[in-house]
Amino acid sequence: MTHSNVIHPLCVGLFAGPVDQDNQSAGTATYVSAMFEYLILGSGVPILVDTGTLSEQSASERQHRVLHRPANMDPVRVLEPFGLTAGDIGIVVNTHLHWDHCSGNDRFPGARILVQRAEVAHAIDPLAEHRRFYDKISGITPAWLAAWDRVQAVDGDLRIAPGVTLIALPGHSPGSQGVLVETANGRFLIAGDNVNTYHDWINRQPPRVIVSEEAWNQSVRRIEMLECEVIPSHDLELVDHPPFGA
Repeated sequence: MTHSNVIHPLCVGLFAGPVDQDNQSAGTATYVSAMFEYLILGSGVPILVDTGTLSEQSASERQHRVLHRPANMDPVRVLEPFGLTAGDIGIVVNTHLHWDHCSGNDRFPGARILVQRAEVAHAIDPLAEHRRFYDKISGITPAWLAAWDRVQAVDGDLRIAPGVTLIALPGHSPGSQGVLVETANGRFLIAGDNVNTYHDWINRQPPRVIVSEEAWNQSVRRIEMLECEVIPSHDLELVDHPPFGA
C-alpha cells in the first residue's frame, strides 16, 4: 500500500561541544552536531518525533554544552511554515528520554506522548554514568515530567498511524526506539541516537553513550532487515535537508 507520509527534519539547535572547550561561546564556536525534531505529515494527524531541549541556558547549566538556538530554531516556531501550531500536534514520540530529545514535550499540549516502558523505568533510575543525560541531578526536575499526565508507555513495536510504526531498538538506552515511516518513495527510519550520523551508520559505529553494545548490535541487524533508508539523529547534513519521502 502506498502512503502519502512525508518526513520533515527540523533543526532546533546547533551544538558546539562542552562549555569549557577552548572557552567557546555559541556566537563563535564551530558546530559539531545539530539537534532535530522530525515532523511527519500525511497520516491524518501531525506527528512530532522528539522535542528538543528547553533553552541555550539550560543546556549550559544542566549539561555543560554550548547550544546555539536562534528564534527561528525554536521547537514550536519551526512548525509555522507548515501552518501548524503547537496545539495541532496529535502525537509526540520520544526516541528516548535524554534531555535533548524530550525536554520540550510540555510545549505540545494536545499530544499523546509515546515512550517505551523500558525507557521510562531507566529514566527514573539510570546508570550512574548516565544520570546527567536524564537530568537526574540534585535540585532539578527533568523537563519531560511536566507532561507526565500525557505520557503513554508502550512495549515494543506499535503501529501508531497509517504507515507509521514504532520500532523498539535498545542499545543507546534500554528503551530507545525508532520510527519507521512508509512513504510514496520508500521506507525511512528515524533511528534516534542509535545512529548519530550518516558516517556512523555507514561504518556501523556505535554511539558514544551506550548501555549495551550487544543490544545495539542486535538493533543494527534489525534495522538492516527493515530494508529502509536510515535517518540519523544529530547529523549536520540534515540542516535544511529536503523532506524525506516527498
